[in-house]
Amino acid sequence: MSPNRVPPCKTTVEVNGKPLVFEVDTGASLTIISEVIWRTELESVPLESGQGSLTTYTGDAALVRGRLTARVKCGAQQSTLTLLVVHGDGPHSSEDSVADLLDAEPSADALHRLLERTQGQGLSCGPSQNGLSVQRGLQAMSAGQPLEALHCLAECHSTTLRHYMILKSSCRLAQMEMKSGRRVEDWPAGTQEALLDARRRLLQYRPSPRRREEMLELISQVPPDWTVVQLTAVPRARTRVARLDTPELVVARFVGGRPDSLLLARVPAPAADHCSTFRSEFEAILADNASIQRSLFNDRQKYWTQRGLLDDRMKAIVRSMEVAWLGRQAYLVSGEPVCPRQRAALEVILVLDREVQRYPWEMVGQLARGPACRLPSLAILGLCLAGRRAQLPRPPGGATYIINPAGDLVNTEQRMGPFLAERGWSGIVGRPPTLKEFAAALTDGQILAYCGHGCGSQYLPAEKLRSLTCNAVALLFGCSSGQLVQPGPTVDPYGAVYAYLMANCPAILGNLWSVTDNMLDTYSKAVIDKWTGAGRQPRALPRGTWSAGAAATVSSTFMAAAPVVYGLPVTPDAALDRTARGTDHGSRPSQFTAHT
Repeated sequence: MSPNRVPPCKTTVEVNGKPLVFEVDTGASLTIISEVIWRTELESVPLESGQGSLTTYTGDAALVRGRLTARVKCGAQQSTLTLLVVHGDGPHSSEDSVADLLDAEPSADALHRLLERTQGQGLSCGPSQNGLSVQRGLQAMSAGQPLEALHCLAECHSTTLRHYMILKSSCRLAQMEMKSGRRVEDWPAGTQEALLDARRRLLQYRPSPRRREEMLELISQVPPDWTVVQLTAVPRARTRVARLDTPELVVARFVGGRPDSLLLARVPAPAADHCSTFRSEFEAILADNASIQRSLFNDRQKYWTQRGLLDDRMKAIVRSMEVAWLGRQAYLVSGEPVCPRQRAALEVILVLDREVQRYPWEMVGQLARGPACRLPSLAILGLCLAGRRAQLPRPPGGATYIINPAGDLVNTEQRMGPFLAERGWSGIVGRPPTLKEFAAALTDGQILAYCGHGCGSQYLPAEKLRSLTCNAVALLFGCSSGQLVQPGPTVDPYGAVYAYLMANCPAILGNLWSVTDNMLDTYSKAVIDKWTGAGRQPRALPRGTWSAGAAATVSSTFMAAAPVVYGLPVTPDAALDRTARGTDHGSRPSQFTAHT
């Protein structure tokens, strides 16, 4: 336990005759135990169904798994109480408090014992277990075990999404088995059933002895002209004050196909005079942007004055990320050569954890001049690479668009409609698409440009989207279409882009925050022209390739920092390039190919 932390008040209580240690909170109205304690000490007690989420006094979220009724004895007092069981190790995991282990420097044996116990029981990865994985990775770094360190650090990225994808795949496979009467092992290779089973197996957690082999296998599968950069925040003491600062980072970087290129470095948190205002200033910029659009729209002079100030503040934030936060380690967060064998800049895959995903990393340093795209975790990267290698049928459709579906973006309709029609695209203008039309544009087409409010989830809900098999690259030009919402400080974020990734979408372009339609339309045109070539060689989709030219068209750092790409780099082939030039409007844009 850290010397500055006040130890909690604890007492031993008998629950169904078994002594358990509880923290005492005189202001709490509920009694809580963790899933770990229920499975190890009270599994004979039946668990009643129950759902919901609680918030502890530290701001941590605790997801309710169920409830149970037990006999409780404390000293001479006895009673029958209802206890809520929360997922993972919970806020009260055992006498060896996980939070205490995170505040102290736990031994390697203690970390290994806790991780193996929870993973061996198939428990969901809660925030404390994620923190333990980071600590185990730091110890592996100190011991000179880079592959083991990379594996441990990767295990704490987007665990909720990973568990959800495993669960959904398992449920679908069980339904297929019941419907067909055939076991998973009997399905022929290349069928949808076999591909789904392969996805599930790729996402499953491996036993500890396979950590090194798993990372070697992943690195060998990444194309040699890609660089993977993973940013992981180091957990801190669970106090209100600590959660407001900018965290220490662990940067992991490797070049595809080259395990010897793996570099890991700890990036200290910025000095107190920087970190105390960094995150709050970034959130204030986004809040002021919403306020300006809402209240100053009719006062154009003041409106543009305030927007200019927002640009200056965003420039300062990006500069602080590079200088005050990354500092001398900024060269690692790029595709630039860092060793003599690497002669050219590479495309970058950014793997960002929940504490840093909100920031515009693509504008920082060398990333602003080179292509970059995002993925939630290395496990999802492996899944996307496996999907790219699979030989799937070519989609029959071409490039489509949905413009102004709500009918209130008339200027966008007038700007984008003729622009895309001249390039041989077809689609829907001025009316809402049906669910079937939206789904068909993603499954049968090769590009979908959505120019409307948000990400289009009002027309194609996430639960429907997740059940599709998408072939089209999704260009979501709506406000905040690429934003991930984080409901709590220790809860993984979620957003529409995750539904697209779950539906096998090759790449998704979206905006991290709200922007004006005029600047966004100008930017959208520049993106499409520079990506599809516009008379030149087609380029990869990641935003770094076209950011310089597209940013010049709007002269706004705030606008240029908003768009990001999720997924893998893709490029249209020569047929799409001809369609983009308008030389063959009758031809159909053909399948996307890997930019490797």
